Amino acid sequence: SQADKVTQEAQQTLEQTQKRIDDINRKREEEEQQKIEEERRRKEEIDKVEGLVKAMIEEVKEVEAKVEEVKSKGAGFEGKDLAPDDIIKAANEAQEVGETARSILARISESLADKQSDMGNSDAAWKAKREIADMHSKVASGRREIDTVVAAAGWAKQKATRKATALQKEKERRDVFSKHDSDNDGKLNRNEVAAFSKAEFDFEMSGEVLDKIMRKLEPIAFEKFRPLFQKVAIARSEVKARAVRAEREKKRQELEAKKQAVQKVAEEAESLLTEVDTCLGKAESEARPLALTGQGELAAEALKEAASAVEAAIGEARALLEKAA
Repeated sequence: SQADKVTQEAQQTLEQTQKRIDDINRKREEEEQQKIEEERRRKEEIDKVEGLVKAMIEEVKEVEAKVEEVKSKGAGFEGKDLAPDDIIKAANEAQEVGETARSILARISESLADKQSDMGNSDAAWKAKREIADMHSKVASGRREIDTVVAAAGWAKQKATRKATALQKEKERRDVFSKHDSDNDGKLNRNEVAAFSKAEFDFEMSGEVLDKIMRKLEPIAFEKFRPLFQKVAIARSEVKARAVRAEREKKRQELEAKKQAVQKVAEEAESLLTEVDTCLGKAESEARPLALTGQGELAAEALKEAASAVEAAIGEARALLEKAA
């Protein structure tokens, strides 16, 4: 009937309306749930970032503490009145602390980078970006300060080492000065200078050299000991140099004399050989009549004379050869 049809349509309309209402409510619940989930996730991200930032702040505090420790150690070798050994000790301690601090800063710098990476790219991470950059800057600044102190410690140690060496040399010179200051008057007199030269240089100075040194340096207190040392060393070197030159000149003259003697011997030998050639030629001339005895008979007396002349010429040549030998 018409009434049933109207009732049915009304029922359908009611069901559809209820369905839409249910859909709207469900969608609202889903959206609400999504908001709740997003809020939870955002809070977790904030908590995570805040926790990481807090940990990073503590690490930066450790950096600052280490930097202050190194700077405090650095002040230990800056005193002007410190002995060289004390400076070297303080500088070594500063370098050791500095190297340890460098290792700690390197570890913390790496840790900060890891924590920053763990934060991701959330809004909370972006909001903490400037604070994190400041932390990295503090670590870098601390590293530079530590490098400065360590470098300064190295220079201070080198300077102190040179000073310690100089002081040791001065002490040794003072000990030598005192040893030769026989009368303990704080000055070296003429006899003490001569004794010093003999003992330290094995050099006996001439009166002229000693007078010259005394005129230039007297009174010879410790402040003039180094110039004295230098002048005695120079004087000894000059004497040795003159001796070497004299020895060289002596050897040169001896060599020249030997060369002249050899030249003289050579000239005499050449002269003797010339005389030998003359004698041999004479002997050959004297012997020629003997070689002709087969062609014509010489008188016995002439033959005897020719033989004697040959024998004499040969004897003279033999004597000259023996003289040349």
